[in-house]
Amino acid sequence: MFFEDILFTHQALDCCAKAVTVPDTVYFYRQNPDSTVNTMNETKERQFKQALIDAQNYVCEKQIKIDLSKYPRISKRRIKFLGINIGKVQEWRHLKKYHLFGIKVFQKQKPHT
Repeated sequence: MFFEDILFTHQALDCCAKAVTVPDTVYFYRQNPDSTVNTMNETKERQFKQALIDAQNYVCEKQIKIDLSKYPRISKRRIKFLGINIGKVQEWRHLKKYHLFGIKVFQKQKPHT
């Protein structure tokens, strides 16, 4: 089954008393254009939609409330050239990060408003 991690992540976080995140973690990921991860077909599309529905149902059934006002807004903008993602810009709190081909090129502080 594809996309099984969507529901699992919701279930695992629901069972945790505490969770820790580590900012700016990186790992080496070898891309294979022919892998099942990089291809979409009707079965995978159906399983993706079902995984989203299952996760939404889990959150509703467990009556999990998330106060989004506690969390900083994170936005991401992708930069494409000839249909290929070549870069992205991430904004988080007062920090703006620029990535090119998956590598952080530089970052700068945004002015406080």
